[in-house]
Amino acid sequence: MQKLIFKFLILFLFFSFSLLKTDLKAQPQEQLATADSLFNDGKYTQSYDIYEDLINQGLHSPAMLLKMAFISEGLKQYDDALYYLNLYYLLTADNGTLEKMEKLAKEQGITGFEATEKEFIATLYFKYYDQLLMITGGSDVFLLAFLFFLKVRRGVQKPYLAGILFVVVLASLYYFVNHGRYYNKAITTEGPVFVMKGPSPGADLIEVLGEGHRLSILDIEDVWVKVKWGEKTGYIKDIHLKSINFF
Repeated sequence: MQKLIFKFLILFLFFSFSLLKTDLKAQPQEQLATADSLFNDGKYTQSYDIYEDLINQGLHSPAMLLKMAFISEGLKQYDDALYYLNLYYLLTADNGTLEKMEKLAKEQGITGFEATEKEFIATLYFKYYDQLLMITGGSDVFLLAFLFFLKVRRGVQKPYLAGILFVVVLASLYYFVNHGRYYNKAITTEGPVFVMKGPSPGADLIEVLGEGHRLSILDIEDVWVKVKWGEKTGYIKDIHLKSINFF
C-alpha cells in the first residue's frame, strides 16, 4: 500500500508540473514570428496589432509584453505602456521594471505606480503562483494519503492533527484557485474619468481623473467599481477601467 501511495504521489506531481503554463502557452508560432519580424524591421504599429490579437486570445510572453510597452510609449499612449509594463512585471518581478513604471508615471503626472516593498513582495507571489498552487495541491494529496494510511494501516481512529492540516491546506487550495490570481488593480482609460461618492451618476463628484492612473479595486456593484487611490475611495464606471490581469 505504501508503494502504491508513493507511486500515486509521483504521478500527481509529474502531472502538476506538466500543467504549469509556458511563457506563451499554445502559441500560434506563425503569428508570433510574423509580429516579431515586423517589430525587428521597425514596423511597430503592424506588429502591435498582431501582439494585441494574441493578448486578446489570452496568450502572452514577457518579451511580447515588453515590446508592446515600448511601442505604446513611443506612440505616447502612456496608459497602455504602463499597463503592459505592469503585466510584464507580474510575470518577472523585475525590480528595474518597477522603477521604470514609477519614473514614467511621474513624468506624465500619473499616480498609483509608487515603487514600494509591499508591491515587490506581492509581485513575487504572482510570479510563483503556479508553483504555489502545485505545492498546495500536492500537499493536500499527500495529507489525504497519510490520513488513509493512519486509519487503515495503523488503526488510528481519529487522526486529528493530520485532519486539521488537510482542511487548512484544502482551504488554501480553494483560495488559490478561486481568488488567488486576481491582482485587484486597474488602470483608468478613456478619460475624463469621473470618480463619484456613490455607485450612481447622481452621486456627488469627488474628482476627475485622466488616463493611466492605477487604482486598487475594493468592490464591484453592477457597472460601478469601488476603487481606492492614495487615501481616497470612490466609484468609477467599469468602462473607464482596464483590469491588470491575464484573464
